[in-house]
Amino acid sequence: MSTIIGLLRHGQTDWNVDMRLQGVSDIPLNDYGREQANTAAEVLSSSTWEMIVSSPLSRALETANIVASKLGFENVDVLP
Repeated sequence: MSTIIGLLRHGQTDWNVDMRLQGVSDIPLNDYGREQANTAAEVLSSSTWEMIVSSPLSRALETANIVASKLGFENVDVLP
């Protein structure tokens, strides 16, 4: 039996728009980033997922929480 792992980058932030390097700076999603996360959730809903894992940075965690909510997950595993 094989394991399939899907990777999803966080949605857009204002720093992405400004072409600024974010690194570990905790920059939140902007409205378009939230829209992207919702669109990603729609695409991902056509597959079955066992878990969602995210970094603790707000842009990644907000993206993961939006996707998790749309896919029926109660929580997101957060790993440093």
